[in-house]
Amino acid sequence: MISQIQVESWMLIHACKYRYHGVIQGILRRHHDNIEHLDVPNIYLSIPMIYNIIMTDDVLRYPVVVNHLDFIDVEVPHAVPFKLYSKLSIGLKMKWAMMLLKENHNDTLMLLNKYFPRKGSQYEHATPKELSSLHSVQKNFRKFFLPLLAHQNQREAYFQNEFEEEYGKHFQEALQQLAVLFVEKLTSHLPQTTIEKLLTEGTEQYQPLMEDSTDLSMEMLLDTLHGKEALEEGDLLDLLTMISPLNTQDRVQVDKVWLLSSEEREKSSSKSLFSSHSVDQLTELECSNSHEQNMGGPKTWHNSNQNQTPDRTNEDSGDTTSVSYNKTQLHESFGDFNDKRHLFHCDQKDSQSSQIMEKDIEKNRDSDNAESLKSSGDSVSILRNKQQRTKTRKDPEDDR
Repeated sequence: MISQIQVESWMLIHACKYRYHGVIQGILRRHHDNIEHLDVPNIYLSIPMIYNIIMTDDVLRYPVVVNHLDFIDVEVPHAVPFKLYSKLSIGLKMKWAMMLLKENHNDTLMLLNKYFPRKGSQYEHATPKELSSLHSVQKNFRKFFLPLLAHQNQREAYFQNEFEEEYGKHFQEALQQLAVLFVEKLTSHLPQTTIEKLLTEGTEQYQPLMEDSTDLSMEMLLDTLHGKEALEEGDLLDLLTMISPLNTQDRVQVDKVWLLSSEEREKSSSKSLFSSHSVDQLTELECSNSHEQNMGGPKTWHNSNQNQTPDRTNEDSGDTTSVSYNKTQLHESFGDFNDKRHLFHCDQKDSQSSQIMEKDIEKNRDSDNAESLKSSGDSVSILRNKQQRTKTRKDPEDDR
């Protein structure tokens, strides 16, 4: 049965291998920096640790990196060439020893004997030539370091005049280059992560484990992997947000292509609401309307827009921020927004058309009133004639 903890372990392994520091920090925050219950080999955790500390020049944590380098050299001695390992390790030890010397730390001599032993460090898998070169470096450093530790005046003069040139910017850049090579060599020998296997081999092998699983984390992972050849840091961050949101409001923002009503479309900032088919229809309608204007034809489409103008005005006054943002999205989708102003609001031509229509409406109203008065007069005269005929018919009856 696959659980959320298992899926997060897979994510952390993949993030460590490819140094996705945002994902690593996100998982650490969710577990309060305690990831012992996650099933992640220590060698994967060493990769981002080594890389991040050296690239940020966090000298105070160099001893941590040295410990990780020694661990990797013991666990997978042939993954990284000994020469590369020893250069990076000895460089970090030198920089840390010099920092203690500069601060006149009490443990400086003890550290010197630990990192640069008089007899030289011993490694079973190193060749005699490699060991001889390493011992020579350690011996020379002790000869250089001990007089500075013993004589304060020499120490102060050195840090004032020579330290920056020998252990400053250029030395740090060399350490960073060695760190990059070390991490690349190490990751190239690591096996595929579970996420990589799912991407290359498919999900069929995990189907039996999913049948009895009620946890939705695996479903979210499979949805994230679907249709992809590789998983980027942003994909893992979205997956982590879906699986384990830190806050109630944490949700992945998606294109709400299923929104159909005009009100929901105004609220949504998704470009997917304006598909290529919709763009083609609007463009065709615009061209047709422009042709009718040039030929002096009817402006029925503009008239319908005028009828809708009050509603658009009310919407603009109610939520100007949303409308402004939607116009920005439309500008990105359609190209030159200024050439298509009439698609979304009335321009100068629309104002002129509105004035013309108002005059036409007033003329029609006057004509209708005149016809109404004329018909009223006719009705009165007809009624009088009818009354006279009726009276004439009643007169003989009165005579009788």
